[in-house]
Amino acid sequence: MNAYRQFLSKRRGQRNIEKYDREVKKAAPKLTSEYAQRGLYGQGIRSGIYNRGISEFGQEAVRQRGYLTEDLSEDDRLYDIGQRQLLANLQASLADMETDKARQISQDAQALLQLR
Repeated sequence: MNAYRQFLSKRRGQRNIEKYDREVKKAAPKLTSEYAQRGLYGQGIRSGIYNRGISEFGQEAVRQRGYLTEDLSEDDRLYDIGQRQLLANLQASLADMETDKARQISQDAQALLQLR
């Protein structure tokens, strides 16, 4: 069940990245047209303001995508840690059961020896 949750979480994170990529692709032409409307970009015109704005837009897009990717990796790591903790708890419970069983056998053997 936990593996399925991990799969769903990973899929959700991938969809968020894909959604962000689509939003960036839609925003880029709008940004360019906004600069063109202000006369800062067009045929033969490339102002420093336009260049800096496009550069900052690209850097921010890469940064935000990196954050989404990091979040996805962190979720995956947390699921792995959770799986390891569950396995450790299971092994500890099995060890406790074995200890209890051995203790009970020892007590039963002592009780049988006392009956002799």
